[in-house]
Amino acid sequence: MQVIFELCEPIIPNIFSPNGDGSNDAVDLTAPAGWSIGMRIFNRWGQRVAELDGAHVVWNGRHGTSGEPVADGTYFYTFEMTHPTVEMVSKSGTIQVVH
Repeated sequence: MQVIFELCEPIIPNIFSPNGDGSNDAVDLTAPAGWSIGMRIFNRWGQRVAELDGAHVVWNGRHGTSGEPVADGTYFYTFEMTHPTVEMVSKSGTIQVVH
């Protein structure tokens, strides 16, 4: 018997509320075994506010360099998931931050 697993479309939340109430406080993504995630998040002026890399990445709504919370609003992301022997999966979209 041969079992074939197919990679499904990554689901990335389109809104979260990093307000410390313990519910939807971060965007939390985990790659399947052997895969790695690269995610870049930009503000509406195209300035990068976060850069996330690894098998498990979390964005808590803070600026990647200053650590300050980002303002409420719409942020744009690019997402790539890579594996040494499989074609890269890429996606882009928006995330709404509401404190």
